[in-house]
Amino acid sequence: MYYLSGVLLFITICRVDSHLFDRYSGKKVEIAQAKELRLKNATERCTIMIKPCTPHEGSRVDGTCNNYKYPTKGSARGPYLRLLTPDYANNRDIRKNRHGEPLPSARKVRTKLQPTGRVEDKHKFTTALIHMLEFVHRDISVLNGPLDYLRRRQYCCTPLGEVDPRCIPIRVPEDDPYLKVTDIRCLNFSRAETFQDAGCTPETIQPEQINFQTPVLDLSTIYGVDNDALRKVRKFEHGLLILEKRQNRYVPQNITGNFTYISPAMLADLKHEISSNMKYMAPKAKDNGNSTANMTSSKLANMSAEMMANMSYWLPNMTPDKMPKVLANYSNQLNFTQDVLNMTADMLSDMIASLLANDMGLTDMVTNLASNITEVCFQNNNTETICYMFGFPEVGNFDLKTTTLTIYFMREHNRIAKALHRINPCWKDDRLFKTARQINIATAANIFMYELLPALLGFRNMVNYELISEHVKHVTAYESEEVPLVFAEFEIAVRYFHTLLDGRVKQYSENYHYMDEFSYSKTMFRSGLLEKGKILEEIGRGLFYQSSGKLDDIQDPEISESYYGERLQRAHDLPAIDIQRGRDMGIRGYNDYRHMCGLKPAKKFEDFIDVMDIEKVEALKKLYEVVDDVDLLAGIMSENNIQGIEVGPTLFCIMTKQLLLFRFSDRFWFERGDQMHSFTIGQLHEIRKTNMARLACDNADGIKYIQPNAFMNVKPGNMPVPCNHIVGPDLSKWQDDSCYKHKFEYNYESTHKPTHYKDKPHYTTSTFYGNNGEVVHDTSAFFENLLGDKNKHSYSTDFHNSRSESSWEREYH
Repeated sequence: MYYLSGVLLFITICRVDSHLFDRYSGKKVEIAQAKELRLKNATERCTIMIKPCTPHEGSRVDGTCNNYKYPTKGSARGPYLRLLTPDYANNRDIRKNRHGEPLPSARKVRTKLQPTGRVEDKHKFTTALIHMLEFVHRDISVLNGPLDYLRRRQYCCTPLGEVDPRCIPIRVPEDDPYLKVTDIRCLNFSRAETFQDAGCTPETIQPEQINFQTPVLDLSTIYGVDNDALRKVRKFEHGLLILEKRQNRYVPQNITGNFTYISPAMLADLKHEISSNMKYMAPKAKDNGNSTANMTSSKLANMSAEMMANMSYWLPNMTPDKMPKVLANYSNQLNFTQDVLNMTADMLSDMIASLLANDMGLTDMVTNLASNITEVCFQNNNTETICYMFGFPEVGNFDLKTTTLTIYFMREHNRIAKALHRINPCWKDDRLFKTARQINIATAANIFMYELLPALLGFRNMVNYELISEHVKHVTAYESEEVPLVFAEFEIAVRYFHTLLDGRVKQYSENYHYMDEFSYSKTMFRSGLLEKGKILEEIGRGLFYQSSGKLDDIQDPEISESYYGERLQRAHDLPAIDIQRGRDMGIRGYNDYRHMCGLKPAKKFEDFIDVMDIEKVEALKKLYEVVDDVDLLAGIMSENNIQGIEVGPTLFCIMTKQLLLFRFSDRFWFERGDQMHSFTIGQLHEIRKTNMARLACDNADGIKYIQPNAFMNVKPGNMPVPCNHIVGPDLSKWQDDSCYKHKFEYNYESTHKPTHYKDKPHYTTSTFYGNNGEVVHDTSAFFENLLGDKNKHSYSTDFHNSRSESSWEREYH
């Protein structure tokens, strides 16, 4: 009885202490505001309930309590930060030129600055680099734009789109170098959702886009952005995530068979679309502005046919043969008498939405399905029924290579959790899960900061700007006034790296012989393809063996002409979309950021010549009226690289500001040492050993040897070695002595795949320094000396059977 009373008291205290916070401002919601939001049915969209923050807990899955002063900052569905105030046109319209006129077509800007072609980078990067970069980018920042115009606003290039304020399609010039021979004069595009669109902020303030991801590097693509999403991927046993064994491999759950999934939010969008169509297609009566007095059965039929055609894009099971039946059913139920004639457009749209939902069975689907699961693998064909259950499935099921990386990090979590369970048998499920998640997040962050970014920004530059540490040590600086958010300018600027995307998804055999390839555009939102035959293994090898596109001003045709595939869009230009998105977000002109970053502000186009070739300056001069009109991304695309690194000065500046924010505003950053949950210096030393090659060896099917620097192409100094030659972290540093009455010995090999070469030395992928402290990037001599003459060359059949599949399965899944 006393125990029950204590539990009830604890629950009551927690409820009292929890507070409702506004997602946009981060402030506590007052009673009047809460009532207003309830009336608008916007409480869930605009607020978040936060339990009291405590110093002993680690990072929460929902990102709350990262900052004690601003507990909402770090959670999903929050705002972006701004380096400079946004530049919107009147009435919150997208950015315009200095005269208030539209800027040049984003498509025209792209074709003039980055023509279409295909150039492989056989000397530098593998495709793993760009897809790891994309993985991290989507882990910290997601706008709803792509899914919006792919699934809900296919009509933006039709007359209906002209009256939809969310539609801002990209015009294709008549003399377009690639599309002039077609009838395509418009590329579909819709604005990213803002807090005003969601009904969370008044129309009087400037628009601010919603970031649907947690804005810190926390693998939310895997774990989700709230506890509801997390529960769907946790096994609640020994700290594991749910992985199913299918075709002798361990993969995430399948969230779809041949079903159409729809969330309450999508149903609300359906109602909104009906309402918008109604107001557009039903002529307004002069005396009764919002009535449907002129609505006739024939007009309703025409309107319904167009609506259903649009809805068919995001209701795949609503086949053409079903549409007439649905239309007939609800048309018969509408009484075209005084009842309908006196309805407002909003009232009639409510009725139609309800009838449609009931007739199509949407009500049952909404009832039986969690609100955050939608059908995202909508390019699967009839024989492909796999769509993976990730914490954020809309992000994880994107393109095949990034999805493959996401699967690797899910497997890595389970590998770590299994090892921790063997090391510390007294630990319960929750502690095992939280520790494995903490190590997994640190692994991703370390690979990103210490292996990937130095390849782009330069190791010494990153040390000098305090983005990374030259030695293993804790980062003690923490700025509580800085909030863990993503700069809107960073979201746009890093899209420059899309030029690294190669339009071919190549497949390789176990001996790394080229087998076949897919067109990039035909694999988007098509996770079901991965479990056909050995495609998952073949594409996994391609991640680390296929060369990326060159980081230049040439765009692969699969990226610049048909990014999402003809099945979804007849033409789609990703870099043009990126330029348009910058305007949509009100990102100021390039010249302002150039000035912010310490370059002399330009007064005429010729002033750009300090960081650009004259050809680029002339191209910008022909595109824009004045220097202040130049889009940020257009300027970044035109800049020359800083000597010795892969980016220009403005992009380097913006990336540096964001990376500093990651490191010094995130209370749970893996290098911090002054928290109750921080890694010890010994554990941090092990985290700093993590690398992409080791991650692939431990988690990729069919990879038995790999080059030590997996982001760089195979070449002398980076030749493939057996997986047991790649060092990774020793998880015995997490041993809890309180679990044992007697001394327990745990060796390094027990935390990685077993091999037959334990007598061989391990080789690390750490950076090497010359006599004067300079970074030595070419380590070919180092490895060749260690390996000896016999092991200089690529390994072949000697190592193909070095891994025991059955023991790996027992150990790690």
